Amino acid sequence: AFGASLHVLELDALEHADLAARYGVLTVPTTVVLDGRRAVMAINYGFTPANKLAAQVQPSLAAPAHVLKSA
Repeated sequence: AFGASLHVLELDALEHADLAARYGVLTVPTTVVLDGRRAVMAINYGFTPANKLAAQVQPSLAAPAHVLKSA
């Protein structure tokens, strides 16, 4: 429904312990919603329904796009 304007990454918390620590991942699954500037919009611990994720993502997609350079 969101097309190319949404990027979804699935990461293993053990393999990416640095990111897990940065975002306070305490349980699996955890979903971190970032905006175009990589600012945290929401963190969901445990299963999150699609309608809740869609509501969390929508404000970022409505904002002007920002080009990010890889870190």
